[in-house]
Amino acid sequence: MKPLIPLLALLLALTPLSVVVAQAPPNEAVRKVFLDFKARAEKGDAGAQVTLGRFYSMGQGVEKDDAAAVPWYRKAAEQNHPGAQFWLGSVYFNGRGVPKDMVEGAKWWLKAAEQNDTGGQYNIGMAYANGLGVPKDLVKSHAWCTVFAANNKPTTAILAKIEKQMTPEQLAEAARLAREITERLAKLKKN
Repeated sequence: MKPLIPLLALLLALTPLSVVVAQAPPNEAVRKVFLDFKARAEKGDAGAQVTLGRFYSMGQGVEKDDAAAVPWYRKAAEQNHPGAQFWLGSVYFNGRGVPKDMVEGAKWWLKAAEQNDTGGQYNIGMAYANGLGVPKDLVKSHAWCTVFAANNKPTTAILAKIEKQMTPEQLAEAARLAREITERLAKLKKN
């Protein structure tokens, strides 16, 4: 049975957590996987750190504890893990496990967005549209939503709503900024 645990851990590492939770093995096996991720996270593995944070946030293999998730998200986020940056932004923005701080949340979403994390792109776009955690800026909002849409995400209605509030000059600036962001992200993909 022991050889199955590393294989299960590898499969979990390569599988989105939502799929893992939906098809969770019995509690004892989940606990063993949790402990495996914890050991890897303690050794500095950023992917394991963000996954461990998700386990704490969702109460999988361990008691649900949003506050315990935060340090793991932060450790991975500080290693430039875009998924961890997205989750850290989300916990701050919503005040889950930390005092609510929309400015700190938006800061981490922007970092994730700049690394091509689509959740970060969408959230920072909406933050700019509504002036939540960042100054309201329809140009930046439109640019990030355009980048998000280019990643095959349905945002036509969102863009149309933002565009109704914009001048032609703002639309032109948003298009220029979206191209600039897209070019930067393309360079990231090549590295």
